Amino acid sequence: MLIAKLYTETRDNLPRLVARHFSGATLYSATGLYGGLQERATIIEIVDDDTAGIRASVTALAQDICHANAQTCVIVVLQMADGRLDRYDVTAPALTPLQTRHTLETETVF
Repeated sequence: MLIAKLYTETRDNLPRLVARHFSGATLYSATGLYGGLQERATIIEIVDDDTAGIRASVTALAQDICHANAQTCVIVVLQMADGRLDRYDVTAPALTPLQTRHTLETETVF
């Protein structure tokens, strides 16, 4: 089993974006800080038994959120059943409609 959490700013389109990739998820309202300023935030939590396929689906969801909401980054945390945590940021550089390049930085914490 694996638990994925995505940290993003709150937007009305989040349930629709999540439903493109997952049939079930929980969205929590939170307060975030960015650049020292307070903002409304949403934590998207997904629990899945398919540990092999979830990283690609979660990354695709994070990229969709970045593009749809003009965000520079969505933070992703994966928690494995054995307690390991894997955290990575999905960033979306300024893209023209024809560009499809995405940047993915990974940091694994044990």
